[in-house]
Amino acid sequence: MPPTHPQSHLGQDHGLGHEEDRHRCFHYVALRCRWCGEVRHRAQTIAELCEEHKLLLASFFFFRADALRSNSKRLIATIAYQVAVVIPDVRGLMEAAIDNDPHLLFRSLITQFTALIVDPLERLFDETSVNGERTDLPNLIIIDGLDECMDGTQVHILDMIFAIGKRSKFPFIFLVASRPELEISAAMGNGKTREGLTRLRLDADITSHDDIRCFLQDKFDEIRLTHPIRSDLPSSWPSSEDIDTLVDKSSGQFIYASTVVKFISSPRHGPDHRLEIVLDLRPKGKDLPFAELDALDRYVLSSVEDTTTTVRIIATALTLRYGVLIAELVSDILDLSPRDIKLCLIDLGSLVEYGNDSLNVLHASLGDFLFDESRSQEL
Repeated sequence: MPPTHPQSHLGQDHGLGHEEDRHRCFHYVALRCRWCGEVRHRAQTIAELCEEHKLLLASFFFFRADALRSNSKRLIATIAYQVAVVIPDVRGLMEAAIDNDPHLLFRSLITQFTALIVDPLERLFDETSVNGERTDLPNLIIIDGLDECMDGTQVHILDMIFAIGKRSKFPFIFLVASRPELEISAAMGNGKTREGLTRLRLDADITSHDDIRCFLQDKFDEIRLTHPIRSDLPSSWPSSEDIDTLVDKSSGQFIYASTVVKFISSPRHGPDHRLEIVLDLRPKGKDLPFAELDALDRYVLSSVEDTTTTVRIIATALTLRYGVLIAELVSDILDLSPRDIKLCLIDLGSLVEYGNDSLNVLHASLGDFLFDESRSQEL
């Protein structure tokens, strides 16, 4: 997992940890990211920071490749366990809830959450009131990778969060991180305002580009100082133009920059030659700098109903090289109706933005992937 740069603006301007937010319930949702790893990286960083400041109540990280974390069966029990560790005073109340209903962990998500988490915390919250002022308790729950919950309960989880937010006296803060899959976006209102909901598009954070530039500059400085062949690297390496190119291709996402640095910093290879491979200035040979990210892109694109047509639409947009491409032009070239294009792209909100007669490919490096058969393979 790539580290966030120490000077990163992540979370600084979005309300997490502000004193005025500790006594109200809201739902903080991070959406639209090309790679699930980028969302996970951000959520993990926030979890660590909030745990350090005693704000984190619990967290759950979905992961489709792990049978124990690819569904919601253990979601509530895991959160309840962490709550009991962070706030030991509720443990007895949780045990009493299970004693009263031995089948509690087999009931609906909201029934489990209410009995095991909401009711005990509300009772403790009331008991800790002193002269009308309540003692601060950790109240942030992070649910990461919701799009990787594969048992069809994604919407149920969101509905549970909104229901708890409306009726609970305990000031929960929920941070839900996910790619903007169709059902998830629809459950959150598809752009409409839902009470207590704040959305953050990771790729729309303009400060990310500055953070990534700092990250790359620091890492290249480190390579020049520590690499086994550092004496062969000029002080002017890499050029500012090279760093600009990498920042542009990252499209605001740390995981791309981190992957590049990992590939270039290999002690068994020349960093300057490996940078040239990344920039397509030198043949790749057997080197595969983006193997992990390519596998994720292939997974996302192969999951749509009509992969061939979908790839043609995106490739056409990239070939014409418009920043924002008029959708009618793509429609005419491919002989597809706007309706057909919309249906093809409906599950690719993390890659493409389509609407209002425009089609915008969100990530500058996607063309590198699609137009290189060794990377896109069967697509």
